[in-house]
Amino acid sequence: MNAKDIWKEIKKPIKGHPTAVKTLLPNEEANNLARHFATRAAHDTFPEDVKHSLKQLQGQRRQSVLQIKLASTDTDVPFSINEIEAVLRKKKDSAPGEDTFTLSFYTNAPPSFKKRILDFINKSWTQGRLPVQRSWSA
Repeated sequence: MNAKDIWKEIKKPIKGHPTAVKTLLPNEEANNLARHFATRAAHDTFPEDVKHSLKQLQGQRRQSVLQIKLASTDTDVPFSINEIEAVLRKKKDSAPGEDTFTLSFYTNAPPSFKKRILDFINKSWTQGRLPVQRSWSA
């Protein structure tokens, strides 16, 4: 018996079995699988102790989210002078930037100057845009 004859034997219908298998489109097959697994994973099929644990976790999650919402402060607020000074303390002195000033200039500047810089930064922050760049030396 050669390979061709073997394949003919394999393909012969077996008594009582259908000869053709219905092929589904990929979307139909995916939907069938989704329905099957959705019923298998439904909460009503879980053991009672698992259902009880899930209810407790759900309550704990809600409580945690509520605490986070209450504890979080609004992050869309103007910067404070303390934040500006903290940034200045963390940086090392550097060469002058486009504005021709060094970091030590800003660090040692009087409070009134820092307040003006802070107002400038906050105006840019609240308007959501950077100011038009001009020559710093002009």
